[in-house]
Amino acid sequence: MSLRSAYRDISRRIIHRPVGAYDRLILGDEPQIIRLVNGGYEQTVLNDVTGQLITKKLPFYIIRRHWIPSKKRYAICGKAHDLDDSICIGCDQGYKLSVGYVHTVIHLAYYHKVEYTDKDGNVVLRDGRPVLIDRPCEGEECKMCKMKKEKFFGKKLHWTVSARAMDQLEALEDIISGTCMCGTELIIVGYTCPRCGQPVEATKKEAFCAGCKRFVRPKITYKCTGCEKPRPVSIYDIDIAVKKVGSGTDTTISVFPKSPPGPPAGYKGSMEPLDLKSIFRPPIFREQREIYDFHGEINVEGEIEQSEEPTPDPDWLHD
Repeated sequence: MSLRSAYRDISRRIIHRPVGAYDRLILGDEPQIIRLVNGGYEQTVLNDVTGQLITKKLPFYIIRRHWIPSKKRYAICGKAHDLDDSICIGCDQGYKLSVGYVHTVIHLAYYHKVEYTDKDGNVVLRDGRPVLIDRPCEGEECKMCKMKKEKFFGKKLHWTVSARAMDQLEALEDIISGTCMCGTELIIVGYTCPRCGQPVEATKKEAFCAGCKRFVRPKITYKCTGCEKPRPVSIYDIDIAVKKVGSGTDTTISVFPKSPPGPPAGYKGSMEPLDLKSIFRPPIFREQREIYDFHGEINVEGEIEQSEEPTPDPDWLHD
């Protein structure tokens, strides 16, 4: 294998097409049954109060993204956070910035494995074998069923939602968290500081701890009459039904519970979260030039300058 072919090969497989990159959940008007997976993603985020960077483990992955009106799509920001000094054409050119919350989900539906074809209808081969991709089953009139294509239930996808949709998910969790995993209604008996354990007077949201001399998000103490180890149901313990509501920029989601606490209904596969850090990594400068159709250069101070002559695209952009 030559250097050129080797480089083009790893560019396609590692840099431009991470595993799972195109496996995303797209909602429509019909409800889709999914199970959210607690990813435990370790991330560096900016503390709004102190202005310092902190590392936290979160069940979802936070991304910064720019909206590109001409392409009607989002692009990942070149900066991981506000203090990141990396170059980002989207930030420099003033493209609208927003935050997305990405979840690993199990789509609880039937899929088929089918051959991937190019734009001319030819089956794409790799190492002499057809490349297979997963397509959702189309129900009673499914052509893939009639062709007896391999069928399976449940597929791991990534799902990006807005802050507005996160509010909907949080509202549902607030409702179901009043029930214990054993099925009995929980009783709140108090609140404690998560740092020192001292009792505090609080609601679920915020409390002042006299011991720590700071405001904290209190830990709730529960009592359950049905078991000795009370644990509130979380949104990661149940199957949920979600669908898109609204259109254009006024879009949110409708979400409601679909199952009691337990394993995802009918799914036998892995619950390992997707590697969202690889899928949603910030693009490097040469990738940003393609994303934004930008033909500028960088001066010695690291600032972006607009070039009068277009920069020719390298060959690998057209693979």
